Amino acid sequence: MNLFGMRDWNLSKKFTVSILLALLVVFTGMGTVIYRHEKNVLTSELSMKGKNLAVFMAGSPRSPS
Repeated sequence: MNLFGMRDWNLSKKFTVSILLALLVVFTGMGTVIYRHEKNVLTSELSMKGKNLAVFMAGSPRSPS
């Protein structure tokens, strides 16, 4: 099977392409992990901030009318 004309490639080209593909897989995986972690951290911090604001607003006295 001559996929992308790989039989005509020399050793350095095969090595370079394989390294680039490995790096692509690693960086894609790491990007996904970092994205999910940051999303979870930001969501939990925003939720905590909202809960603290709700507690603060519930504890503040009403203004006399």
